[in-house]
Amino acid sequence: MSWSKIFITLILSLWVVGCSARSFGGTPLDAARPPDGSVPPDGSVPPDADIPLYDSYGYVSLVHTQQQEYRYPHESLMLAAWFYAEPWDAFRQPSGSEQPVLVQTPDGVPCEITLISGMDGPMPPQPPPELDGGDIWAWSGDFEADLLEIAFNSGAYDADYRSRSGTDIWPAWMSTGPLQVQFESSGSAYVTSFHTFMNLSEMPEILSPPPSLDEPLTPDPDGTHRIAWTAVQADAMEINLHFNMDWDDSQFRCYPPAGRTEMRLPHEWLEQYSWGYGELNVYAVNEHIAHAGRGEMLLRAIRIRQLQLNILVWE
Repeated sequence: MSWSKIFITLILSLWVVGCSARSFGGTPLDAARPPDGSVPPDGSVPPDADIPLYDSYGYVSLVHTQQQEYRYPHESLMLAAWFYAEPWDAFRQPSGSEQPVLVQTPDGVPCEITLISGMDGPMPPQPPPELDGGDIWAWSGDFEADLLEIAFNSGAYDADYRSRSGTDIWPAWMSTGPLQVQFESSGSAYVTSFHTFMNLSEMPEILSPPPSLDEPLTPDPDGTHRIAWTAVQADAMEINLHFNMDWDDSQFRCYPPAGRTEMRLPHEWLEQYSWGYGELNVYAVNEHIAHAGRGEMLLRAIRIRQLQLNILVWE
């Protein structure tokens, strides 16, 4: 599974869950974690020798996406989950069937470039069968209103996907500023119920490149494109570029070190792996590992700022 499948899931999958079945106040989570529910600054997770082998592994994501575009603005919010009998993190799986090309930008940012074939080639790895981790809710502020809710349905979780421009109910608590969000589950035969708090960072702004739908972007004199964003309080940033090439797509995943707010992307990479039309995504990711019974959950609160790209790759 890849992030492309995640976004297909959130577009195609909706569900209905009765709020009256909710029971708040689940099992307390790891006391070894920081009080704000975040991952320590070095990205490590404190070891706990008393934790046994887990029977289930859950991945729960709250994702707020906003386009930075003067012509076609779009904003969405999504709660999704996956539970397995073994570790299998979709967010860290390769995007395509081919192994990514590992490169480094001139200013030292590591990147992965993956070709995603729509026709020939081996299939990407498939996830294990999904487990029922119980009903799950996410919200900020007053839990009596504007909850996002998901449930296990026909062998998988549906996604609660909301679009501000559509007919969906847009939560009144959602804003582009930093938020404290709550996650809670009812529990199941595989996972004990849980309730925890964590932070959702402010929405990053893309400072460079500028919008380019009408006039294609050209590289700077040094042969690179400057990508810059505002500093936000997040555990990690990811700079993700996706380019459509009809039957074959390409994806760039770059991982700037902590504190960095810009990088230089070589134009020759874009000439080699794209036709110039694509999308820039700046991810601000907060993570929290939680234990409930014999289950381990990785909770993510993600902001994604998007910008459509038109880059001149042929003279």
